[in-house]
Amino acid sequence: MIVQNPDGSRPVNHALIWRSPWSTVPCYCIRAQGFINQDDSLQIIWREYPDWSAALAKRVAVTDPPASGDWVDAYTALTPVGDWNQHGPGRIEPVGDSLLIYMESDANSRVLFQVTMHVVRRSDYSEVSQMNVGRQTADQWAIEPGGILGIVTYTDTLGGPQALERRYRRFTLPYLTCIEDSLFMLDVDPKAYAVSPSGVRHVIYERWRDSDRTTHLYYRYWRADLAADKPARTTPSAVFTVAPNPSTGQFTLRGPLERATDVRLYNILGQCVRHIAGGASLQGKQSLTYDLDGLPNGVYFLHVTTPGSTYLKKVLLIH
Repeated sequence: MIVQNPDGSRPVNHALIWRSPWSTVPCYCIRAQGFINQDDSLQIIWREYPDWSAALAKRVAVTDPPASGDWVDAYTALTPVGDWNQHGPGRIEPVGDSLLIYMESDANSRVLFQVTMHVVRRSDYSEVSQMNVGRQTADQWAIEPGGILGIVTYTDTLGGPQALERRYRRFTLPYLTCIEDSLFMLDVDPKAYAVSPSGVRHVIYERWRDSDRTTHLYYRYWRADLAADKPARTTPSAVFTVAPNPSTGQFTLRGPLERATDVRLYNILGQCVRHIAGGASLQGKQSLTYDLDGLPNGVYFLHVTTPGSTYLKKVLLIH
């Protein structure tokens, strides 16, 4: 925590937040990563080495002066302690009132890891959902508008003609339901993936050329579904319409709602704030009127779920 004194000087405060256990073999903290919460507290995740004993997490309150270190042992083990299974965190990101955690583990390979995505509650780290992504050497992911998790994967498919495939996958949060699985490209190594607020997807990837034995770094961006041979799973406004939009509270959703199984409203943090309709209540309907009374001004996303597809509509609420 940096505090500026009246004379312009900046003393730097610091506090002990973790101490490795005593061991005859030196123990290190590696791959520490985290983010700052809205209340200026720090959410972190890290791993011990060389024991590979656990992925650890804690939330650190920022105080002035900083805490004395009495709570240095107050952390949570996200993976079993001492199981020697090479557990390791890759990233941790906020998802509403939950945390999205990338985890890798493999006791037999230093190159390919078994990757899982976990959603846990911030309050007690209890698990909400998890998904096995596969054996990978690299992957890049980002949380997209509307609370969607997008992943560009570099996956080991155990040889054969598909061994060089790189996939683009999208999942709803927090329950990690797959809504898209498309071929991204062949024989590339994704290095970075990000999504702008308007939904433009940006990828940086690397490709090795045997012809001249050089490595090339490429940048690519797109707006629509990658799959050209099938309808987009997340479909733009041609199918469903919302009016008025912007809305002062009440709006009408129009489209083939008889095909829908569920309609929910999400905020920009990916939290479901309203379950609008579902099941038998949608049968035979072509329109649905709903009032957003009680919600604060802002941007929201309607998720209209049909068998095999999820349609997104952005709604701007201005009371």
